[in-house]
Parts: sequence; C-alpha cells; structure tokens
Amino acid sequence: MTRAERPVVRGRDTACGRGGQPAGGAAAAVRRCHAYLLGMTFCLLAMPLAAQGQQSDSVVGDRGVPTFGTITEITRVQITVDTPQGKKLFPVNETQKVTFKDEPRELRNARDGILRGQLENSRSDLEKISLDGITRKEIRQDIEFYKAYCDGRLALVGGGDKAAAVKALRAFVENPANNASHHYYTAIELLGDLAVALASYDNGIKYYSQLAEAPWPDSKLRATILEANAMVASGRYEEALARFDSALAASLDDARAREQKLLATLGRAVCLARLGKPEEGIALVTQIIDENNSQEKPVLFARAYNALGTCYLQANKRQDALLAFLHVDLLFNQDPDAHAEALYHLSALWQETGKSERALKARSLLESRYSGSPWANRKDKS
Repeated sequence: MTRAERPVVRGRDTACGRGGQPAGGAAAAVRRCHAYLLGMTFCLLAMPLAAQGQQSDSVVGDRGVPTFGTITEITRVQITVDTPQGKKLFPVNETQKVTFKDEPRELRNARDGILRGQLENSRSDLEKISLDGITRKEIRQDIEFYKAYCDGRLALVGGGDKAAAVKALRAFVENPANNASHHYYTAIELLGDLAVALASYDNGIKYYSQLAEAPWPDSKLRATILEANAMVASGRYEEALARFDSALAASLDDARAREQKLLATLGRAVCLARLGKPEEGIALVTQIIDENNSQEKPVLFARAYNALGTCYLQANKRQDALLAFLHVDLLFNQDPDAHAEALYHLSALWQETGKSERALKARSLLESRYSGSPWANRKDKS
C-alpha cells in the first residue's frame, strides 16, 4: 500500500488539542509557528548538501550512499575521490553510480533512467545533449558509453540493430582514450551478450573471457557461467557442463557468489537433461525451488522454472513442462530473456495440446514484446 493509499490517521495533536479537545486559536498558532520553523531549519540544513551535490563529483557505492568530492582518477577497476575527509577508493564492481560536476542535466536523467530500466527514455535524453562546450573527458565518455549501452540493451529485447550496437560498443572499448573507463567491463559483457544473440557463440565466449580478466572473484565466476551459457546455446553441452562444474567448485562463498552458483546449478541441470539424464536435472532444480524464496528472488525462479521445463521436455513429460513454463509467464515474467524463453516453449506446447488460440497469443507476445530476443527468431521445436 502506497502512502497515498493509506487511510489518514488523525494524531492526538493534529486537528484537536491534547485529550481530543479542539485546539484554541493561540495554541494552534503556536503549533503552526513551530512547524514553520522546523521546516525552515530542515531546508537550511539540507541546502549545503544539495549545493554540494551540484558543485562536485559523486560516487554512489553499493549501499546507495553518495560520497561527494573531486574524482582524481578513474581506471577500469577503481575510482579515486578526494573528499574533505580524505582520499577514498571505490572498486568499480561495488559502485552503483558516478556523477560529475557540471554534467548536463540530460546525462544525469539518462543515467538514473537506466538504473530504473527506462532505456528508451534514457536514450532520448542522451540524444538531446550537445557536446559543444563539454571539455571534461569523463563526461564525454559517459555520453558515448550510455548511448551504446542503451542501443545494445534495447537491441537484445526490442529488435533494434544488434550489429550497429556491436559497432558502437567496439568503438568505445577499442578507443585508447576509453581504455581506463570504469564502464569497460560492462561494455565487454554486453558485447558478449550481443554476440550470443547473433549466434556468434565463439565471439561471445571470447568477450566473456575478457570479462574474466577483471580482478574481482565474483566477476570471474560470472564470466565462467556466461561462457557456459554460450556453450549451452550452441549445443556444446559437455563443455558447458565442465564450465558449470568449475564455477561450482570455486571457493568463493559470499552472497554474490552463492547467487551465481545457484545459476550455475540450473545450467548444470539443463546440461544433464540434454545429455540424457533429465531426472537428475529435475532433482537439482526442484531443490533450488524448495530452498529459496520466490518473492526475494523472482529472476532466479524464472530461470529455475525454465530449467525445470527444459528437463521435463527431455524426459518427455510435456504437460509438466507446460506447467513449468506457465509459472514464468504468469508469475515470474520480470526478466525479459527468461520470459521470452518461456513464451517460445509455451507457443509450441499449447499448440500440441490443441489450444491454438493460446499458442498464438504466446507467439504474438513473444514477437511483439521481445522481437530482439533469439527466442523470437528460433525455429527448432521444443
């Protein structure tokens, strides 16, 4: 329930005086005066912070707290900020957002929109920016990167020009001036995603291998799993299984690593099913579903039910597979790639059961909402 939807609760000291008696005129005036002074005090205290945010650089760490100061150095892996309290270092993989003094308002709006998933609006904001008069290298880099990033993400979902997005991202990462950008590894990962979407699986694996060069253990683990996913997409299940097993054997055991290992287990289950052991895959996925909270991890559950559906298909349990994919369509459709996969399978399975209208509805939704997804253009049967 939002604040606006909540019933208004009258406090003991609002419209009435203490004890529920109507407040006298003088008492009410005093309370209004106190409220005015309190509001003015808050505004005066907040003004320096707001001014600081406009007149300095800032870095928002993974806890969502901004640090204001002057950014003195940016590399692929670390951002250095001089603050009144001294120098502070921020690992790029633990940074949510970086803003710069005097950057265009449209850039700030676009960056915030991207964090909210509003890619089309963000791309429109970026297009409004004139580079005339922008001399700071980092601001120009941000504009270039975010344009390419929006184009790439939109191409993966909505049917934009993937080849053009690849060209723009490659131009960004191959430009020596951007070699130390804090966006470097994000661009590399997106290049891998686009390569896989274009069925250029070896190129995808190449980019994910470059992602593994990042110094953070969780990034290396993620890169291993992405490589394995590319192998699954290309039908190289034995190789993919070995990569998933390698990820699961990693000693890293923090919260991020545990989430990645759950995804690796799902990938392992799919490989086992494709290699003739669907019941083993079903057991692995069922355990993940039983031991985790769907409200806390909707994307994990989307991928889990897709993996379960794939295992059921390999076991020739078509009705169970339909129900698994239906979970994604109806309950866990927040992740575009997972939802596209579920719709692809549902369109075929509904047709098998004689529900041609539902099959057409699933296919139409897949092609209209996720026209850029490989699942929208895939022709093989479930």
